[in-house]
Amino acid sequence: SVISGNVSKSANNAYGAFYASNAGAVSNATDVMFANNSALTNGYGAAIYVEAGAVANVNVTKDALYSGNFAEANGVKEDSRGGFLYMKEGGTVNFNISENAALTIGKGIAGYDSIANQDASDSISKTGMGALTVNSSMQYFSGKLSVDGGTMNVKNGLGANSITIASGATLG
Repeated sequence: SVISGNVSKSANNAYGAFYASNAGAVSNATDVMFANNSALTNGYGAAIYVEAGAVANVNVTKDALYSGNFAEANGVKEDSRGGFLYMKEGGTVNFNISENAALTIGKGIAGYDSIANQDASDSISKTGMGALTVNSSMQYFSGKLSVDGGTMNVKNGLGANSITIASGATLG
């Protein structure tokens, strides 16, 4: 499946193409490609937006590149708004990467494909024996990061307030 070219625009708040909300809600995206999605005017999380205790599982079984996603504030692309992913109010995202698979987020271009959040209770976990590489900014992600398996590479800043790395897992 492909989620590409989605545009959300609102003077209040514009949210991503894949939206998860409400405590207890669990949403799954298995081998979905996220590309060229935008959240305009007052946007957050152009590709994925998770809030209010919801859980989003991003399951990857084959190599994938997510890129071209951006969020704007008044016409300016902002990494702090999560071009790829934005979370708040205890949102959780699990990246489950299968062995021999690799997920790459972004190409390292400012304003595109960033991961950001609002609350310290937001969390990201990386599971599975595959590799997750984030080339875009994670400097505005201030939640909890857990690397429970495989390898996670962060290439452009990491602002997590809590980092846990399981035995045998790697954060680079």
